[in-house]
Amino acid sequence: MKYLPGVLALLIAGSAVAQDGSAKVGYDKLVKEIAAANQAYSDQMKAIRESEEYKELAKRFDAANKVYLARRMAITNTEEYKELEKKASARDASARSKMRKLRDTAKRPAAADEARREMRELTATVKRPRPSDWAVKFKAGAEEYAGTDGAVPFLVWLVSRGGPDHAGDALDTIVVKHSASAHVADLLGSFRSIGRIVGRGKVRVAATAIIENNPNKQIKAEAYYGRAMNWGKLQGRTAVLTDEEKVKKAADIAACIKADPESIGALRANAPTFVKERLQIGMVAPDIEGEDFDSVSFKLSDYRGKVVVLDFWGDW
Repeated sequence: MKYLPGVLALLIAGSAVAQDGSAKVGYDKLVKEIAAANQAYSDQMKAIRESEEYKELAKRFDAANKVYLARRMAITNTEEYKELEKKASARDASARSKMRKLRDTAKRPAAADEARREMRELTATVKRPRPSDWAVKFKAGAEEYAGTDGAVPFLVWLVSRGGPDHAGDALDTIVVKHSASAHVADLLGSFRSIGRIVGRGKVRVAATAIIENNPNKQIKAEAYYGRAMNWGKLQGRTAVLTDEEKVKKAADIAACIKADPESIGALRANAPTFVKERLQIGMVAPDIEGEDFDSVSFKLSDYRGKVVVLDFWGDW
């Protein structure tokens, strides 16, 4: 009997591992379904745009639109318009308004509008997959694995893509039950944008729970940065902070850098200083190391004295 607690612990642990594995299979299946639906949508749209009917409409639109573009160019080349451009560059709001009114006098031909309307009607026959179409399935997954770490990926998806009907409740569940999970790392990158959906205050509460409960230093660092970016009230696209909130934001950024200087949040926080100190015109560019297509190592400094074009890109 003395071995029974240990046996039970192993059984429970084994059950949890199996449940988490099952959750991953279910989550991956939904992600693949979404990818397949998006691919089917892309294929259908491609077929429409390559159809003779659509191509003929595109020709009609282009022919009529050339007239409009010629009229618009004639307006933007006038001395009056160029003078307004100079004033607008000096942040003269009235000049921008006058420029817009001048451009509006070059009305687009009705034939162009008609062709574009018919093109839109054709493409509208294909329904675009929307995240809201899948939210019910991800919510069901979160409920099926409720209370286990397997629920977190479903909840993270609901917060990031489930829209206002699901994001708030999912984030509350993460705060209450899963703030120590390693899976919350997938949520932190969207903290800046989801504040517009669930409210910046709710994001700060979530970030605080993660900071207090998660043992991972990189996750803590990202949570500090996420909280820093959610101080203040939004006015349009700009956050307006009180003096007290500015102090709190600065403290969170400092805590982010201290928690993990190599975290993405820390690098973002240090970006303004890095630009000021290292990326000004006339400065030597910071060295970059990598491998070419033949897996041969090289450094930017190897090309000093030569003209170099750096192309930074990503694939999401």
